[in-house]
Amino acid sequence: MNYYEILGVKPTATAEEIRAAYIALCKDLHPDKLAGLNENRRKLAEERLKLINQAYETLKDEQARAAYDRELAHQSATTDSTLDELLSSAVLDTGFQTFVQEEEKLWQDFTRELQRLRERYNIAESPHPDEHLFPDDLTAKVSRMLSLIFSGILGTGIAIIIFAIIAGIIAFVIAFVINLFLPPLGLLVMWLYFYIGLPFLALAYVGLVLSAIFSKDEVTDEDCRQREKTECIFSRRTHRYWQQTEELGAHFRAYKIFSRLYPSRYVKAVAQRREEFSKNLKELLNRRKDRVKFFKELHPRALTKEFVAGLSACERLLLMKALQQKADELQQQQQNEAWANFFRVAGTVVLLGIILGGGGRF
Repeated sequence: MNYYEILGVKPTATAEEIRAAYIALCKDLHPDKLAGLNENRRKLAEERLKLINQAYETLKDEQARAAYDRELAHQSATTDSTLDELLSSAVLDTGFQTFVQEEEKLWQDFTRELQRLRERYNIAESPHPDEHLFPDDLTAKVSRMLSLIFSGILGTGIAIIIFAIIAGIIAFVIAFVINLFLPPLGLLVMWLYFYIGLPFLALAYVGLVLSAIFSKDEVTDEDCRQREKTECIFSRRTHRYWQQTEELGAHFRAYKIFSRLYPSRYVKAVAQRREEFSKNLKELLNRRKDRVKFFKELHPRALTKEFVAGLSACERLLLMKALQQKADELQQQQQNEAWANFFRVAGTVVLLGIILGGGGRF
């Protein structure tokens, strides 16, 4: 019987659940309740209480619990276990839930700090809870608006330049080919490019900016799967926070732009707490990513049953993420080789077209 079974909790139990189970068992085995038992039963109860105390002392400490989990995983892996069994969905789900609990603990500590700040500065609850994560004073609001205007103008300019280069080459080639047979149509193509194509691009870009501003920070299952592989994020709440802070354009969401103004001291205090939380979160994720990197660099011959059996459920999940990344990289490498071959052929065709078209009317 392991320590989890002694306390009557699951291996994924939180620290609060373990403590509650321990207190309940201690009450049942309190010396006052054992007074009426005979000597043999009292001794058995006392031995049971010793085991309960030993189990709790190990599981209440995070480092001791992690070491015990590794030892337990190693003991449970028999010599007959296959890699499929060692990496079964049940084992990986245990690692997944442990990672979620780690992130949820950071989030709960963070939200408690924000609640204390609201009480300290007498800030009322907002109808949009995300405003409490990103409050603005007047200076921050103006800065946000100016950065939106500047990035919009700059983005439009860059988009037009890129479009002008790509579409200009296409329009020139089409006009060149048409002009060989029907010269007036070639001029029409160039006119459509300058007077319809470029204005349409500007309008399309403005539409994209507006749609991004008024879109919600929705997290799809596909987003979660991608971030699990690349960033080692497992909690849905952490996925959403990551999107709100790290995603391109998240700075300009409508609820951030049009939210009400808050006292500057409160805004600075929240920003400081958010910076601390982001730092702690990234440190946690970086430790996981370092482990994934270690697994990716292992030689396949090192991935034996004995090696996997010695890993905790969390490490086995990271091992699977490392193997997924390795497979994606190999697939991408094959695609890149295919594209390289395509561009080599396409480059030859373009060069041939330039040589053959050198005597044309352009």
